[in-house]
Amino acid sequence: MVKLESYTDYPKQASENAKTALRYAEENGWGSCGTPVGKQRANQLAKGEPISRDTIARMAAFERHRQNSKKKLGDGCGRLMWLAWGGDAGVEWAQRKLKQIDREKNLKMTAYERVLTKLYSYPKKRKLQEIPKMNFLFIESPKGVFHYPLFRTEDEANYYDEVVNGVEVGASHIHTYENDATSTEYFMPEENHDKDKYTHTTAPSEEKFDNSVIEYKEINTI
Repeated sequence: MVKLESYTDYPKQASENAKTALRYAEENGWGSCGTPVGKQRANQLAKGEPISRDTIARMAAFERHRQNSKKKLGDGCGRLMWLAWGGDAGVEWAQRKLKQIDREKNLKMTAYERVLTKLYSYPKKRKLQEIPKMNFLFIESPKGVFHYPLFRTEDEANYYDEVVNGVEVGASHIHTYENDATSTEYFMPEENHDKDKYTHTTAPSEEKFDNSVIEYKEINTI
């Protein structure tokens, strides 16, 4: 069995931020905030436990929720989950650490290995012929609440997770929507994610994936 590298050199402030989130949740409850993954992350950071490169990549990807960093605790879920994932200190450390890990890994490679990695590293473990054709979908359910990105296949959602979150092997989960005209099961990236990560108040516009503008198709509703 291959032993994965783990890291504990995240800043003390990241641990303190996670502890703040846990104290608040202990006193007030989590309510509808967070997922088991987010709560696990808070406990890991608060206890100073080792975390993997994939976990660091997910922390770095939490940058997309930076708008929640200035909110007050109790004002929705944003600030609570931002702190649970290490807050400013944790997210910024994760971004630096991810670059450091990959840079050091690259230095250890032979020239031949670097060429192969460059050829097949998007995503890291896939060959070009294994990259799925991406068909991006979104749905408005209920009115004024938009969910995206959604995919018809598990492979598309897993690939999105790999590229956007920088993980070695992507994951996904299934969603269904009561007002979907076809009652189809759709795949959403990540095995678990915070409640509001892929829920939006507006339809998608000018988003990019793999350096290309995404063309979304709306799912018909009844």
